[in-house]
Amino acid sequence: MPIASEMHAIRAGLKDVTREAYICNMDVLESTTSIYKRNLYDVQQRKMHK
Repeated sequence: MPIASEMHAIRAGLKDVTREAYICNMDVLESTTSIYKRNLYDVQQRKMHK
């Protein structure tokens, strides 16, 4: 049954791709969050100086 092993290989490949995409998304999320926090901090600083 070569088909079953091929399906297994495809699933394993998809798992790797999914994990890569997940890690990528987490990186994007972290950088977006840090940018958001920095902007929020800037806004708060400006409000205090006015």
